[in-house]
Amino acid sequence: MNRVAGRCAALLAIASFVLGCALPPPGTPQPSTPTAPPAPARSPSAATPAPDASTPESSPSPAAELLPISGTWRVRKVLSPHDPSGLIDNPTFDEETFTVAAECPAEPCDEVEVTTTPLGLSAPATVVRLARQGATYASNAEPTEATTCVTSAGDRVDGGASATSTLQLWVATDRPSGSSVASTLLHGRVDLDLKPTDIGRSAGCEPQTASFDLTGRREEVAVRDPDGGPAIPDADPPRGATLVRLPTLSPKVSGASVKYFAVTGDTSIELVASVGRGGVKACGMIDYEWYRGDARPSACTITRVSDLRASIRTSTNAAGTCRITRAAVTSSYVIHLPRWTDPDRVPKRLLDWWRRIVDFIADHEAGHVRIGRDYLERLNARLVGKPCEDVTAIVRSWARQHAEAQAGYDMVEYDKPWPRPPSGY
Repeated sequence: MNRVAGRCAALLAIASFVLGCALPPPGTPQPSTPTAPPAPARSPSAATPAPDASTPESSPSPAAELLPISGTWRVRKVLSPHDPSGLIDNPTFDEETFTVAAECPAEPCDEVEVTTTPLGLSAPATVVRLARQGATYASNAEPTEATTCVTSAGDRVDGGASATSTLQLWVATDRPSGSSVASTLLHGRVDLDLKPTDIGRSAGCEPQTASFDLTGRREEVAVRDPDGGPAIPDADPPRGATLVRLPTLSPKVSGASVKYFAVTGDTSIELVASVGRGGVKACGMIDYEWYRGDARPSACTITRVSDLRASIRTSTNAAGTCRITRAAVTSSYVIHLPRWTDPDRVPKRLLDWWRRIVDFIADHEAGHVRIGRDYLERLNARLVGKPCEDVTAIVRSWARQHAEAQAGYDMVEYDKPWPRPPSGY
């Protein structure tokens, strides 16, 4: 068993990175005009960028209370570099959806209700009420379920701590240094206070605290019902089209598990619209700053990295210097792809086109898996031999470079045209 000195254990925080990669639907095809091809595919990614230490910080200001806070926000949650406790069972960073409901007809209100969910999902949901305190909104200390504590020797004790959390939010207009571009962002902080239970105390756990910084931007599309969307032409397949039974297509991607969301329709325009609706529900929205196309994804890859504490071995010499002796960080990949499920019988020529579409999307996502594996090897090589106190900086730098590599891949991939649908379909 790997036993880690307390000073080193505090730096081996759990890192469960969720790096999404999304491929949007092509431009809307026009079945009624066979000569018009679909727009070139521009398949942006919903990849979650890694937290960047250079991101300007923001703090509550008197002006913040004048800005409305209600709405839906895409929020990044990052372990605060000022309070980097690695002794708690929480990810180093994650992304969530915050839906803020005002408690009065006109803002600012005395209270707001905040519903948080994992990004792109509707559950599990947590509801918190916040009271306005000058320029900020803050919650009371909310108890959470029992969690893991870590002893000074680095041993994890399930159920060894009870936790309470406090949420604080405010809205501010940010202008990065050297830039003339200002943006209105949601900022916040989650403070966690962990107290050992009887089990934790007997195992040697001590009280712990940690803080997470929150930054979010409004996600207007998320306000709409993902099952809705603009009306599409009421088109039918050409008369005389040969109909065949719709098979269950299950493309595989090496090294990843695949989940499917349902797509329906019997023309290319209906399938494209259905892919966009299903992609939003499965993957969230595309958020590359450089992308100006349809922000509804048609697929995504979720990357999860193993618990650093369990993946790294360290050694402390007689002088008390802690170094990493072995790094075996692993990753798993889940890809969300569209699957055509209805009607039972479909035009054969349209089915042939759909097979090419699914292969096109799966090949794109497979590229993200290959990049993820390559960068994971680089992370393990980079960690070995380094001082324990460098773990956080190494992981943050690696995550940023990984995200940049995925984005660079997408910038090239998005110029590839989608397979064209058959004329009239």
